[in-house]
Amino acid sequence: MINFSVLIPVYYKERAEYFKQTLESVINQTVIPSEIVIVKDGKLTEALENVIEEFINNTKIKIKIIPLIENVGAGKALAIGIKECSYEYIARIDSDDIAVNNRFELQTTFLEENPEFDIISGYIEEFNEKSLQKTYIRKVPVTDSEIKKYIKYRSPLNHSAAMYKKESILKIGNYGNLRKMEDYDLWIRAVKNNLKLYNIPEILLKVRVENNTYKKRGGLKYIKIIVYIQNRLKANGIISTKEQIKNTIFRSLVAIMPYGLRKYVYLKFLRKETTYGTKNNSNNECIQ
Repeated sequence: MINFSVLIPVYYKERAEYFKQTLESVINQTVIPSEIVIVKDGKLTEALENVIEEFINNTKIKIKIIPLIENVGAGKALAIGIKECSYEYIARIDSDDIAVNNRFELQTTFLEENPEFDIISGYIEEFNEKSLQKTYIRKVPVTDSEIKKYIKYRSPLNHSAAMYKKESILKIGNYGNLRKMEDYDLWIRAVKNNLKLYNIPEILLKVRVENNTYKKRGGLKYIKIIVYIQNRLKANGIISTKEQIKNTIFRSLVAIMPYGLRKYVYLKFLRKETTYGTKNNSNNECIQ
């Protein structure tokens, strides 16, 4: 059986009740993690501190707390957290997501049978607390070759559902300092260094989508990140200059759309609608 750490960054804007549900989903698994590493990305609210204290006192799983003096952003917090993880395999989850109860079983079983893989992830199901009857599945390419083709256009692995080898992530330079798309930047370097990647074609995680989620994917700051990622893809020989220009224009156009239209594009064309709680079928369809 693989020993593994679960890495969770948390900062003061997270809601305590969501964070509690995340931790509950991590410990109530068919395969239990060897440790949970929580990176406190700056000073937390009293409510969040109480959740951490409650779990320390009520679980037998080792919980390691990494306190940061100030908020440094997800990328830097994860880079610090990875170095603090005790085990070779690390599972990621965000502090407001919910892991399906056999997520770690599916991932550790796959890695036991296929130890040559460096990074694996899977499908996620997005849901909104205010409309629980309607959810959307974010499917991603499954095989290593499909993933390495698809990275030209969009991030090919769902970050919060990822599990990877610590040594492999450190070898490619760990996370950068980006506060958004830090995962895409990491996957680019993984492809450049020919790491082996895979997505389990099943839903591994339920991800909360708030009303302002698609607002965050617009504006000048977001366009700057788009330009940076496209430059990284080009610099690493993954896309051509023509593809770089085409991608930048298309994604920037989506980013400057009015919020309502941008949300429509994401939900209509980049997600698959499903009935809440319905198990996803296991095919290779890629919907983002």
